[in-house]
Amino acid sequence: MSDMYYCFVDGSFRPGTIRRSVGIGSYGFAIYKANDDTKPIIKDHGRILAATSNQAEYLAVIEALRYLLSNKMLNVKLYTDSKLVAEQLSKKFRINDPNLAALADIAWDLFSRFNSIEINHVDRKNNMAAHKLTQEAYNGRE
Repeated sequence: MSDMYYCFVDGSFRPGTIRRSVGIGSYGFAIYKANDDTKPIIKDHGRILAATSNQAEYLAVIEALRYLLSNKMLNVKLYTDSKLVAEQLSKKFRINDPNLAALADIAWDLFSRFNSIEINHVDRKNNMAAHKLTQEAYNGRE
């Protein structure tokens, strides 16, 4: 069995910076090896276009999933501080917004490529590494 990884993700959104309905968002994720969760082995962040905070959270998950797959990290426990995203992607909550449903479809397609994956809700205080990365991305810091 290949290694297990923990991935903490966060998305952030600031409305109206481009058009009234679209703003600048950012994402961040920190990946830890399961047997050493004291220091991330990978940290990444970037800017995204989004229309809502929930879209930014979904896009953060999708960016993290793509990174994990491209680096053959196929056994993952994913953590987000968005309870809505965690519950919707776990299929515990219904998705009524068609834009979020389209993003969920992308995430579920990516989920199908992992050996094992689970998504969990975590309090913001336990997701600070990813949250700080979203702020760095938004502020244009490397």
